[in-house]
Amino acid sequence: MDLHKRAVLLVEDDFNIRRMYVLGLATAGYEVTAVGDADAALDAVATWQPDVAILDWDLPRMRGDELFDRLRRNAKTKQLPVMFLSNYRRSETRIAGAVMGGNTVPWLLKAETTPAQLAERVGRLLGSGDRHPTSPTAA
Repeated sequence: MDLHKRAVLLVEDDFNIRRMYVLGLATAGYEVTAVGDADAALDAVATWQPDVAILDWDLPRMRGDELFDRLRRNAKTKQLPVMFLSNYRRSETRIAGAVMGGNTVPWLLKAETTPAQLAERVGRLLGSGDRHPTSPTAA
């Protein structure tokens, strides 16, 4: 068992897209917990600390920027690296800048990002280093 796998939280409401990216990230060696909405993401981070969170913008009941804000207000996840993976362009999300408080957050377009490219971007965001106990679930 690899005790140094990096843990990824993927928040994506579309099952097929979620599964595609989970497979790509797992193939690249990441331990992935994938959930379909912001409430499930908040439940996951209440008991487990991922190395990075990947958020969709358009989620049921709570948009990705609202989830981002909740993660930043939580002492446990305040420093958690976050990236967005969405079919919205950042410029189309007019309130994103205000909610993110000027934080530089990577923003990838699903239509232009293969699973292998996502894994590569996660690797660049995290850099090298050891981590992390196994994540609680995978979908």
